[in-house]
Amino acid sequence: YKSLNVNPRTFVFNREINRGNKTLLFLAGMRGSGKTSELGKITKNLHNPEAFFCIVCNLDEGLDLNDMEYMDILIFQLERLFQEIDNEDFSLNRFIDQRMIGSMKTWFDERVKEVNKSIKSEGGVEVELEVGTPNILKSFLSLTTKLKGSIMGSKENADKIRTVLRTNFRDFSLKFNEFIEHINFILREQKIAKEILFVIDGLEKIATKDIRKKIVDDESNRIRQIKVHTIFTLPIELMPLRQ
Repeated sequence: YKSLNVNPRTFVFNREINRGNKTLLFLAGMRGSGKTSELGKITKNLHNPEAFFCIVCNLDEGLDLNDMEYMDILIFQLERLFQEIDNEDFSLNRFIDQRMIGSMKTWFDERVKEVNKSIKSEGGVEVELEVGTPNILKSFLSLTTKLKGSIMGSKENADKIRTVLRTNFRDFSLKFNEFIEHINFILREQKIAKEILFVIDGLEKIATKDIRKKIVDDESNRIRQIKVHTIFTLPIELMPLRQ
């Protein structure tokens, strides 16, 4: 809690401390030691108007544990974010700047066209793009779901999607971060929470040590470019890399 600037008794988040930075927190333990259960208790405490709007991403439920890269996790995070925004209990959709999400959706559409051009040249199945959908957020949610499906459905398509997004990662991170800050502002304005907190659970369940290390170590620079409070469960063998 202290790492997140949260009072461990009242569960109030102090946003003014180190305001410009976001916390990247790794929690590790042996497999089967109860990390997920403990994380569930922590998340329940942190999910309140005086702290965070927690978005849980269970990798073993949303992605392929046998073939995963950091870009897959980011797409999954976006899908889960849009699912929560679209939740009628919060109705955040009506407060979002449509121009901002429209710009982000246009950027993604252009990247998907790049992917499809590469897929088409090899006779594969292209990622479907929706045209003329009035609700931009639902259209974007649909797109992230289709991207995730394409990554899980075909190794060839997955590599093409990952390559295009990695090549354009600087723009991707800027748009991602700008959108996160916009949602944070809405959450505070509507007194729902002070900021978003992603909880990424299941890294230790990924099939091989090499894949786990590639995500945590090889992608560390990209992980740091994403400016949102995040908790990762970390495989115990990778704890020396957490810095």
